[in-house]
Amino acid sequence: MDWYDRKTDNIQRMKSQGKEAEDLFFDVMKMLKKPIKKASLQNDKYKHIDFYIGSTGYDVKHRQDVNYVWLEYRNNHGGKGWLRGEAKWIVMYYEQIRSFYFYKRQELLEYSKQYKKTTTQKKHYHWRTRTQFGRNDLVLLVRKKDINHLTQHQITITNV
Repeated sequence: MDWYDRKTDNIQRMKSQGKEAEDLFFDVMKMLKKPIKKASLQNDKYKHIDFYIGSTGYDVKHRQDVNYVWLEYRNNHGGKGWLRGEAKWIVMYYEQIRSFYFYKRQELLEYSKQYKKTTTQKKHYHWRTRTQFGRNDLVLLVRKKDINHLTQHQITITNV
């Protein structure tokens, strides 16, 4: 298997995990009797909104590693990343602890502004540009424990 096949497999795995987190979020909100509806493909792509509960937008993210979180300022195609989207809430599903953490998108954006340096290297606490293989994103890797104070709600799944 060459690098391109591994890259393609990783992308497919990440898409599948993201879809599973979204499906689980939808099911949990239905069980909680929330008026949830799936956003249009247009809203998902350009506004970074996966769901609406009432008129409030939610963007659901999957994290396999409970220790670190990527904050996306610019996406792979050079457009607005989800930090600059229109969702009010970013919901991270941390698979290791089977929990949804709810953050206000605007608070994550404000938090990220304290980091000024940019690098192309894999370093924590720096904005990282990834331009290899046609990528044009700008992301920030932070420790989850450093954004715990921004957590507004948490839902733990005890029986899946």
